[in-house]
Amino acid sequence: MDGDNFCPAAAGADQIPDPIPLGNDLPPVPRFPLEILPRAFLPWVTDAAERMQCPPEFIAVPVMAAAGASIGRRCAIHPKRWDDWLITPNLWAAIVGRPSTMKSPAINAGLGPLRRLEAIASQEHAKALESYEIAAEKFEARKAAAKSVLRGNAKKAMQGGGAAGDEGFPDIGQKPLPPRPTRFITNDATYEAAGAIMGDNPNGILVLRDELVGFLAPLDRQENAAARGFWLESYNGLGGYTFDRIGRGTVRLDAVCAGFVGGVQPARLAAYVKDATSGGAGDDGLLQRFSMTVWPDADPNWEDVDRYPDTAARRTAAAVFERLVKIEPKAIGASKGEFDELPSLSFDPEAQEAFGEWREKLERDVRREGLHPAIESHFTKYRKLVPALALITHLADAPDGGPVSVDAMVSAMAWDEYLRPHAERVYGSATMPERAAAKVVWNRRATLPDPFTGRDVQRRGWVGLGDAEAVTAALGVLVEHNLILSKMVLTTAMGGRPTVEFRLNPKAASL
Repeated sequence: MDGDNFCPAAAGADQIPDPIPLGNDLPPVPRFPLEILPRAFLPWVTDAAERMQCPPEFIAVPVMAAAGASIGRRCAIHPKRWDDWLITPNLWAAIVGRPSTMKSPAINAGLGPLRRLEAIASQEHAKALESYEIAAEKFEARKAAAKSVLRGNAKKAMQGGGAAGDEGFPDIGQKPLPPRPTRFITNDATYEAAGAIMGDNPNGILVLRDELVGFLAPLDRQENAAARGFWLESYNGLGGYTFDRIGRGTVRLDAVCAGFVGGVQPARLAAYVKDATSGGAGDDGLLQRFSMTVWPDADPNWEDVDRYPDTAARRTAAAVFERLVKIEPKAIGASKGEFDELPSLSFDPEAQEAFGEWREKLERDVRREGLHPAIESHFTKYRKLVPALALITHLADAPDGGPVSVDAMVSAMAWDEYLRPHAERVYGSATMPERAAAKVVWNRRATLPDPFTGRDVQRRGWVGLGDAEAVTAALGVLVEHNLILSKMVLTTAMGGRPTVEFRLNPKAASL
């Protein structure tokens, strides 16, 4: 606010700027096109969303992230025809909505098949652990008996004056190794603990956070820089990670690969986005890696749907997950080059052409003038997102694998088109608190004196306007929209510290 844009009493109507309505708080987003889901998941997601009366993307996005985590490092994709660029299908996803929008139940529904596999794996590990403990006890008994034989032989040799030999020394076999627990999901692990889980599960894991900002915000602090670096590294799903700790020595992981699913409330996200895009600690692309972020409009319509779940659809989806976590690269035609880290598939010729056209458009879009750096960074992550979605869709619908089809690539491009407006809504939310506060002032303008000051607003204690900084930001929004006009004035006739007075734009009286 420069504080010098009005004097309505002296100015003619043609000199007073035209007001600009505040309009909606957020950019519009499209409805979710269910047909972009893999065919194997479509009936199940549709049925679950109807019964829960929640936006279908609240289930669809966790489903795709869970499917990507199920594949993990078992199979990657080479997006280019000849280049060695390699992409893993682990996805980072966020569900944005108010507490009443069924975020958590929807996420749990979408992750249901993977949770089921984790429960089965836990039961199998418990049985394997029992068998291991019995085998370990038998081994220790054989070891003790062997030592006894060895001591007896030595004693005989000493008594007879001869040399001790290995005659009669029993074969005790190999020492049994404890079974490694199979994990697919973790909820609240430190990065060191997550690294230990990945050590046992090199194909990767899915991190689930009920409140995503509660995970992200602490990573902005300097003392958590190492944790932030670890999670940033896990996004690519390629390469290892080394922990060097005094006392524990060096722990080397061959691979770190993590997918993410989390829920977040709009107000908390808006505050975090503002910090993360203002050049602070959060401006290194961590937020932008959540390329599968959806923030749909709340549906005002609701009906009570009480029916049995579609069991056949659920079984079909569950069978896909069971298959994905057991993928054998050779069985689906995946190959590993001499210098490749992982086995991978490529696009078929038609899909390759579609990818090339899509990639060219993306690269031109992110290089255009006027694009906010945060959004530019977000869209560049689609270089990984779209091929990953194509691979997930292909493997979900094609049990025999083979080259990734053009149908899968078309679905992935449709995801791109759907997700972009949601990204614009996310980054547009950085100004949401100021806009919301500005609406409070505007809606209650009749209670303010004429002219009024920022202190007049702050004294009223309205929601979101409890401090001078919030009031200044809100009034700045109203000035930018020409809804109020400002002027710098002296506090006394003899001079003194100037203040800013505001008046309603007379042209805005009818808005």
